[in-house]
Amino acid sequence: MSTMRRKHPPLIKVLDDGITKLNEAQKSLLVSSQSFNNASGKLLALDSQLTNDFSEKSSYFQSQVDKIRKEAYAGAAADVVAGPFGLIISYSIAAGVVEGKLIPELKNKLKSVQSFFTTLSNTVKQANKDIDAAKLKLTTEIAAIGEIKTETETTRFYVDYDDLMLSLLKAAAKKMINTCNEYQKRHGKKTLFEVPEV
Repeated sequence: MSTMRRKHPPLIKVLDDGITKLNEAQKSLLVSSQSFNNASGKLLALDSQLTNDFSEKSSYFQSQVDKIRKEAYAGAAADVVAGPFGLIISYSIAAGVVEGKLIPELKNKLKSVQSFFTTLSNTVKQANKDIDAAKLKLTTEIAAIGEIKTETETTRFYVDYDDLMLSLLKAAAKKMINTCNEYQKRHGKKTLFEVPEV
């Protein structure tokens, strides 16, 4: 065995650091995914509640309509100074404003809020899908770098032996270089190493 064995060759240290960073990134993506899942669940519950509340038959919607009518008709009734004929005119105007303008405006506002939450919910669902895809890709990358690291450590093991192991060293080096080159090609980069003759 060689007495000049290095504790951590630079390539192995780089690979170890890469695996550590990829693991940290994967944990961060998992936390993000869980946060998005929680937000998505809350938005779905809110969307369901809004759908129920904004139905014209819901108690919430009816209470809002009753409030608008009460305020408008109370204002018209306060105008008793004009007499019964004036009261009829005031009620007619109030009814036209309430039924023709205020209630349709309320419906439009409620639909607008519901539409906003539906859009937001769809955005959160898409973000969840994107995060899941990124986690899957990251897992593949961690496995590929782990394989390169293992082959590098195997190569280092053979380096520690004398010339008797030279042929094993060459085969391991060739395999490691091929794996590195395949990794580079998969990422659209040109290969960095040439495979030596064994």
